[in-house]
Order: sequence, then structure tokens, then C-alpha cells
Amino acid sequence: MSAKECIRQLGALEKQLAALYSLKEKQLQEEFAEDDYGGGEHGSYRTEAIKSFRASNATWRQYRDTQCWFLSLQDGMNLNYAGVVAEACKVERTRERINSWK
Repeated sequence: MSAKECIRQLGALEKQLAALYSLKEKQLQEEFAEDDYGGGEHGSYRTEAIKSFRASNATWRQYRDTQCWFLSLQDGMNLNYAGVVAEACKVERTRERINSWK
């Protein structure tokens, strides 16, 4: 797979993942709709759950990118080729993430 194809696929997968995240946030909004849910006041539990969900997703993306770059370099491959391998890895990891949320 070429770097351009990886980037194209990753873009499409990122859109799917964003849609799943949006759906999950709506579910959290509904699940914790009562203002005093979990002993919190004025929706603080709901706010904290969504904040934590977003942080978790951002951390996952950072881990994915860092892990894929490391995996592409660990065997000492050429930096130009390593970039393509890292992008292909991101595509695969993002597919796995989407499947885990379905």
C-alpha cells in the first residue's frame, strides 16, 4: 500500500471513528442525564464522564501514532519506508479501534 493510499484510508477511518465517538457521547449524555447522578451536582458526573471519554480517545490516538512509529523503526528500516509502514499501522490500529466500539 502506498503512503497516499494509507493517508486516504486513514482519513476515511478517522471519520468513522469520530462518528462512533459522537454516538458514544450522546449515549453518555442520556445515561447520566439526571443532574444528581452518581452523587454529583448540576450534571458534574455527566461532565466528568464525557471529559474522561474525550481524554481517553486523545491518549489512544497519541499511543497509536507513537507505537506505530516505533514499530516501523525497530528493525532499522529506511526512514522513508518507515513512514509508509507507520501509516499502514495507523490504518490497521484504527480499524481495530472501530471494531472494538461496534
